[in-house]
Amino acid sequence: MSSIGDRRACILSVHDAGNIVRIRLSGSAKGAMGAMKVRVENLAKGEMVEGWHRSLCFSNNPFLHRVFGETGAYVRADWKRQSLKVYGAPRAVDHARDLIKNELERLAPLDYTVTLLRRSVGFFVREGIPQLKETLGENNVRFATFSRKITVTGGEEARHALECLIALSLKGDHVLPNTSQGEQTCPICRDDVSSPQQLGCGHVYCAECLRHFLSSGLDSDQFPLTCLGDGARCPAFDSHVSKHPEELKCCKTPDCIQLYRSVRPGDPARSLHCPSCFAAVCNACNEDLHEGLTCAESRLRTTQAEQDRLNDEWIASQGGRVKKCPRCSVPIEKTLGCNHMTCRCGAHICWRCMGIFPAQTIYQHMHSAHGTIHDDEPVPQVVHVNDPILQAEQQREFLRQVELQRAAAIQNHNANIAAWQRQQQERERQHEEGRVRERERLQQLERQQEEERVRERERLQQLEQERVRLARARLLQEERARQQREELMRDREMHRQLEQARRQREERRHQELQPPAIQPAEQETQRAQDETWGCTIM
Repeated sequence: MSSIGDRRACILSVHDAGNIVRIRLSGSAKGAMGAMKVRVENLAKGEMVEGWHRSLCFSNNPFLHRVFGETGAYVRADWKRQSLKVYGAPRAVDHARDLIKNELERLAPLDYTVTLLRRSVGFFVREGIPQLKETLGENNVRFATFSRKITVTGGEEARHALECLIALSLKGDHVLPNTSQGEQTCPICRDDVSSPQQLGCGHVYCAECLRHFLSSGLDSDQFPLTCLGDGARCPAFDSHVSKHPEELKCCKTPDCIQLYRSVRPGDPARSLHCPSCFAAVCNACNEDLHEGLTCAESRLRTTQAEQDRLNDEWIASQGGRVKKCPRCSVPIEKTLGCNHMTCRCGAHICWRCMGIFPAQTIYQHMHSAHGTIHDDEPVPQVVHVNDPILQAEQQREFLRQVELQRAAAIQNHNANIAAWQRQQQERERQHEEGRVRERERLQQLERQQEEERVRERERLQQLEQERVRLARARLLQEERARQQREELMRDREMHRQLEQARRQREERRHQELQPPAIQPAEQETQRAQDETWGCTIM
């Protein structure tokens, strides 16, 4: 950043949006932006802390809040990878490490960790770990294949169960196989390979061991996972890169871990852009990108010796019009005027002999050594006669001509200096106008962005108001529909009651109009009386 003249060429902005913090890089200097991006990504990764305990991943853990309050460092617990990362200043990170170490030591008695012998690993991968998970629970058993460490949680019961399985794994002859006989040995269980699975590096694993190794990768401190062959020192990837130095190249930006493939002989060159640091590289010459130039032309321009040779050839082709300053070796061009040349380094040079002299004595040198202050003007010849008056007149004329030439040279020199100063002032004025225009453009852009944000907020407010209005209209419509349904139900109930009352009135009216019905027994008695009608006199 310190080498960038325009600070706006690489801008780092941080936007805090509550639980989310956005970091944005912008600018026109791709190299500086790429290096800054790598630095920011490295800081955002945090620093890994050794050790883990499942209680640290609980939300609102008081210990993590206490660490942040005392040190100012933020601790992030990743329960998926079972790892701890600390973010903050170096001093705060060191203080947080000490607090975390003490907390893990306090929580350590709750767990029981044992490093298994190599001959026990195969038994635990196949039988022991499934039994422990079935007895203690899935989350209470953790086995790191890389370090052969198994940890159980559950107090004395869990410790007793683990020790019993360790003793069972050590019973019988569990002798490591002799790999010198050419037999394939699994790098995990150190036993003969069953259901072999071969990796790209050539090492062969048991299918069950490899499956457990991959599934237990979250419990391992070594991440990303690497092959455990050759005593966990399998240099598969690094070896592949080192064996193909002409094909695989590292990015030129410091701390950038990206690789790229160089062009093959006969294939056309391509421009590559690093996705991490934005560096542009030519994959043919493996140098910075040179658009519009071939690799050979780019090498000519970047090699100092070749540039010096080309400059010398060009100066020699100018017929003495251009020479190098004897002090700073900067090319100087003489177009007109006297032989007194002034370089930008401050040297006063005689153009005839290219010597350096003080400004007060250089004209005296040119007259005494070269007879003139110009290149092609002849030295005035003095006629030696015996007349002393004529000789004095000729001497005065000679001195007058010399003085006129010196005045003309000084005038030309001053005119050149004035023209150079005007050019410098014009360039500075143009540069200042460019800076002003750039500031105005950026201010205009910021105003446009602010206006866009204001319009966006207004649009969101209008959408929110429209949503509230629609919600109120929907509620009002539902309320009206409910009232209409209730009114309709009341009308139906009233109609039913009126209908029922009308029927009751009709039934009562019908009953009143019909004569009373005579019962059958009464009719029989009446008929008998009619048949035996008479009068008996005693």
